[in-house]
Amino acid sequence: MFNFSKINSYISNILLSVCISFNSSAALFNSSPSKPNKKVIKILAIDGGGVRGIIPAKILENLEARLKKKKHLSECFDIMAGTSTGGIIALMLSKPNASGYPRYRANFIAQLYKTLGENIFDQSIFHFIFSLNGWLDEKYLQENLEKFLYLYLGDTQIKDSLTNVIIPAYDVNTHQTVFFKKYDSQNDPYKNYYMKDVARATSAAPTYFTPAIIKNLNETEIRTLIDGGVAANNPTLSACLHAFEIYGHDNDFLILSLGTGSLYDEATIDSFDSSQFGKGGKLDWAADIVDVVFNAGSDTVHQQMKDLFFYDVHKTKFRRKYYRFQPTLQQHHADMDNGSPENIAALEAYALAVIEQYDTQLEELARFLDE
Repeated sequence: MFNFSKINSYISNILLSVCISFNSSAALFNSSPSKPNKKVIKILAIDGGGVRGIIPAKILENLEARLKKKKHLSECFDIMAGTSTGGIIALMLSKPNASGYPRYRANFIAQLYKTLGENIFDQSIFHFIFSLNGWLDEKYLQENLEKFLYLYLGDTQIKDSLTNVIIPAYDVNTHQTVFFKKYDSQNDPYKNYYMKDVARATSAAPTYFTPAIIKNLNETEIRTLIDGGVAANNPTLSACLHAFEIYGHDNDFLILSLGTGSLYDEATIDSFDSSQFGKGGKLDWAADIVDVVFNAGSDTVHQQMKDLFFYDVHKTKFRRKYYRFQPTLQQHHADMDNGSPENIAALEAYALAVIEQYDTQLEELARFLDE
């Protein structure tokens, strides 16, 4: 069972470190207005969520189409962060082809999600019986996921990403969150990994797939990792800290954070049916604990980002833009592994509703990225 007090303590320590960094630069923030030549650090962060990744993929497809200069998204963002399915999107967007140009555009990735059900979340009758549908063994064979990742990421190394990437996973041996970064791999060859292995690690959701056992490029280190969503399903705050690490604090920041759907919002929480969850026993909670941890982590980070950036916007003249697009899902559309055509179509409809709701913000964002 997850230790929620440790997770809360971990999140609080991260938030405190950010606040300390902000306070240490308070004099600079309050005395120096933003200058035209000041660098704007642009960050893209994408949540985990299995097949629900089609939601941020469709939003990125729409944003990509709005760019007047037809730039690739890897040219628009200084940092791309992603967890689990979001990590796969970030890595695909930052993968170069043989000539060093971007290999995949957002519209290709969005279309790819329509085949995830048959390519990754597919069970043979034998495995369904053998695993008791995930109760005795992993629900899906990792070979399907690994074939998919090799097909689209190949042998590209994380150090060769077209932009800075940061991808979380959780090490079950050291009980620590691991962040795979282009920045680290360029400065330390011992921290360089294949993209496909990083993607395998960040998407190794407990009960769905076996843990990922991966090696660095010189095979001096072997790690056993599970889905980064258990610690950072919403990687936005981690991406901000990484931006401070690379670029410092004396910059403007533009952040696009994309969710894969929440089960409730302020309007629906009073009518939410909590009877679906376990009453306290391990067996009762077993079926729901992964979704609970992933959703709780995403929500917490969003609240922290709002507190940090809304405070900063009102107190300084620096431009710090934070966009968060997150639809509210119906319970029957929330499964991370439901790749049926009907469910994929429903998830696309959620994405289109977000695009319509935030049309003005997306247009504003596209203008910033074109600059």
